[in-house]
Amino acid sequence: MGRLPAGRRIRGHVMDLRLGDLMTLARDTVLTPREGVARLLGLNLPLEARWLAMGAVVSLSAVMAYLANILFPLPVETPWAPITSSPLRMVVTQAAGVLFVAGAMTHVGRVFGGRGSFADALLLAVWMEFVLLLVQLVQVVLMAIYPLTATFMGFFALILFFYMLTHFTAALHGFTSLIGVFVGVIGTLIGGALILTFVLGILGVTPPAGN
Repeated sequence: MGRLPAGRRIRGHVMDLRLGDLMTLARDTVLTPREGVARLLGLNLPLEARWLAMGAVVSLSAVMAYLANILFPLPVETPWAPITSSPLRMVVTQAAGVLFVAGAMTHVGRVFGGRGSFADALLLAVWMEFVLLLVQLVQVVLMAIYPLTATFMGFFALILFFYMLTHFTAALHGFTSLIGVFVGVIGTLIGGALILTFVLGILGVTPPAGN
């Protein structure tokens, strides 16, 4: 028999995942990252599905951030205000962030003897964004009820990001030293930030000056 069209194969994979399954997998990838990553990669999602998932997740995350910016505006203008004020800019920025994380997970890991692929790194980066989207949803709800708790959730999301990135990178490449992976993660992010600052400086893009 011939192969199913790509669209039908993707829909078949998506239909196999119910909301409850996604929540359970999100919990498992946080509480038991190595086992959760194995389950996630074991789904063998086609590459098309991974790209579609990235588009869906970054779009939802951008809309959530945009609505939060409208409902709960900051009292002072921030350097990233031009980005958060536009859903399209948010989508582009978050998509670039996911691709940077996936690329860094792949290539930096391989430099140190890792064996992970970009397709798997992309899926893990998208999954991290999905888990953080759930945290973002809770944070928006808390902002309407108890703003101080919402601030705490922001710090929690940052810690969770580094936690997942470290564990996911280790699981992707088969590394056993989480401390070594964490140091590599910090070094890569610092290097990426320096390169970005240098490029923006060349382009003449600087944060708005304070009054």
